[in-house]
Amino acid sequence: MNWLYDFTDWLVVTDRAERSIEAYGRDVQAFADWFAERNGQHFAPELLTAYDVRAYKENLQCRKLSGNTINRHLSSLRVLAKFAIDAGLIQDHRSPKYVDVQPPPPRWLEAGELRRLLAEFERAVNAEAVAGRTSRYEQAVRGQAMALLMAGAGLRVGEVCSLDLDDVTVRERSGTVSVRQGKGDTYAGVPLSVEVRQALSAWLAERGDSPGALFTSQKGKRISSRAVQAQFSEMARRAGVEDATPHSLRHTFIKRVADGHGVHRAQKLGRHADAKQTMRYAQPGRQELLAAVEGLTL
Repeated sequence: MNWLYDFTDWLVVTDRAERSIEAYGRDVQAFADWFAERNGQHFAPELLTAYDVRAYKENLQCRKLSGNTINRHLSSLRVLAKFAIDAGLIQDHRSPKYVDVQPPPPRWLEAGELRRLLAEFERAVNAEAVAGRTSRYEQAVRGQAMALLMAGAGLRVGEVCSLDLDDVTVRERSGTVSVRQGKGDTYAGVPLSVEVRQALSAWLAERGDSPGALFTSQKGKRISSRAVQAQFSEMARRAGVEDATPHSLRHTFIKRVADGHGVHRAQKLGRHADAKQTMRYAQPGRQELLAAVEGLTL
């Protein structure tokens, strides 16, 4: 199969990533094996036709592979076709359309899960305060403030990490956070609830008023998404919601706003450009479905 070596060399020359080259090789080899079994002859790039790729797509669908997996195979064959065209082996190639993949529903936390998770952040603060461990107390206060910004204002992890001190305004009866969007642009302030303001105030008391990153590491550098994830994962484990991620808190915020105040306000506060994104949160959650079933009289 000398053409496979030529294809791999072409991928290297066109500056494809090493993992991508390996994936393309596996997918193309799988297609070549299928082609040989179907057509009774060994595959070569000059034999590639849109009809074969469509038949292969149907084969993948009959095997009940996921839409993402099928699309990955089709994408690899498009790359193979590009190689064949560049090599002068075929003139043109009409690739079949990708499979329509429906994104999975957002993973938001049910009310009980959210309470347990936030309670763990609060317990960590109290435990370190009682123990008098200054450094670990600061980490706990910082973690609680970041968690509440995601759960109570809908910020993404990256947005939390990107905040500077002057992006937040905290007063006794009001507060806002300005979230950067695009290159240097800012979004109109997202209002902050009293719980979020209290958590931020506690962190600001530890942090001080020096300009720069709002959330910093022990070394004084801007905190990383990985550090946020690590602390969150520990709290989630303690709360028994191991499948939750920091982004689950943003999902939970948008879901709660959509349920309590409507999709339009959820779109505004969630900063979704397309209302279709927000409509995903209008679907019932697990507890709502359970309540509907439990309410049935048989």
